[in-house]
Amino acid sequence: MKRLFSAMQMQAADKQAIKQGTTALALMQNAAKAVAKVSLQEFPKAKKVLILCGKGNNGGDGYAVGRYFLDKGIHVALLEQSHSPNSSESITSRNNYLLKGKSKKLNKEQLVKQLKKTDLVIDAIFGSGLSRALSVEIAEIIELINASKKPVLSIDIPSGISADSAEIIGKHIDADITVQLAGAKIASAFYPAKYAFGKTRVVNIAISKQILKAKSNICLLDTKTIKNFLTRRMANTHKYKVGTVLLIAGSADYAGAAELASRASLRAGAGLVTLASTDRFKNSWPEIIFKKLSAKNSLTDIKNIDEKYASVRVIGPGLNNDITNLVKDIIPLSTKPSVIDASALANHKQWLDAVKTHGRCILTPHFGEAAALLETNSQEIAKDPIKAALAISKKFHTTTVLKSATTVISDGNLVYLSTAGHPGMATAGSGDVLSGVIGAFVAQADNILRATAAAVYIHGKAGELAAQKYGNGLVAGDLLNSFAKVWKDLSLS
Repeated sequence: MKRLFSAMQMQAADKQAIKQGTTALALMQNAAKAVAKVSLQEFPKAKKVLILCGKGNNGGDGYAVGRYFLDKGIHVALLEQSHSPNSSESITSRNNYLLKGKSKKLNKEQLVKQLKKTDLVIDAIFGSGLSRALSVEIAEIIELINASKKPVLSIDIPSGISADSAEIIGKHIDADITVQLAGAKIASAFYPAKYAFGKTRVVNIAISKQILKAKSNICLLDTKTIKNFLTRRMANTHKYKVGTVLLIAGSADYAGAAELASRASLRAGAGLVTLASTDRFKNSWPEIIFKKLSAKNSLTDIKNIDEKYASVRVIGPGLNNDITNLVKDIIPLSTKPSVIDASALANHKQWLDAVKTHGRCILTPHFGEAAALLETNSQEIAKDPIKAALAISKKFHTTTVLKSATTVISDGNLVYLSTAGHPGMATAGSGDVLSGVIGAFVAQADNILRATAAAVYIHGKAGELAAQKYGNGLVAGDLLNSFAKVWKDLSLS
């Protein structure tokens, strides 16, 4: 499982590795060797390399890369911010480089000269510790690098990007490839910061897997991980054993939303799907059981539905406005997990206590809804989606699905990220399909967080498959037809 790290988490991993017997200089040398090898693989025709070194350890990595290249007979031009780097390891690496190479001051004049002659730029100016916008002088230098159109390899993180934030904090390197050291950084998974990284490679610098696992609670989902989260059905199973989903959803205007969520639950493997609603889609699937909710006695109608129809409840897609106001009363009717989506997320102050007491709810907000839940604004959510998802889970005692191009799934402790999906999924009804898939997966599982994460990932994969045929013109219903192929790819059917 691929883990992601904040700057602080990676620093803690470095310190732990040093405590267990390695040295900071050895880690720097390991990093340099790994970066150089990637460079030679990705840019085999680059015979003249320009290395830009900052004052910190990222610059130390750059000096060590320069020495490695010189030993391989590659021409190196090196421009540095300072003759006296900030750490003893960087000083040692600089001195080692200068035994065979030369350096000049990093300024606009020298940069313009060297850019004309180089085949590749190695960006080692700022590393993962950067948290502020660059100075005017360095910003101008970065603009020259980007404008040169020379290929750029950034070490660990593109200079100008904050390792911990999705937000662009100022001018930054637009790298062709970023070689991340020991583990991927949070910013590399979130737009718009992700754009700056270009292609990414994570390289081993001899920090043990045990240390890395202990220092990060953030995991990037992939197919291998999802396979481990899911189980193959037994041949002798039955519809109640594989999970039943009750959807409390729909209205006269949005009967289609409830239908999409219901169909998605079936396609995601639910054994039985029941829709409780005031209205039903005209061409509803015959497999979907319908329970009519009366306008005046809907709460009583919901109470009277047998629990065998509801291993999980999905509340919200296209929900009637009057019933939305009853969410606080619906939640306590069952101890089974409940997915709270779409319009049901409104008026959170009314249902806050009920959800906290319940303890097994899944909230599925987009950035705007998350901002309302945390009483802030969407811009703050976008800056740090992981922080926002953790905060929602802790505030409401829930599993949270914070939806975006990179979706964050968290229970307040562990964090899973899913980058599966396609821009064409930005279409009406896609979220309704997701809520139905989550309901089906949670109905079949003991671990709510893992089941929810698997649902998000597979929903994204279905979108990718649908986009191969429809591109940005896909509609939410197209996702339903892609689930069968996803199951086969996962070898679960």
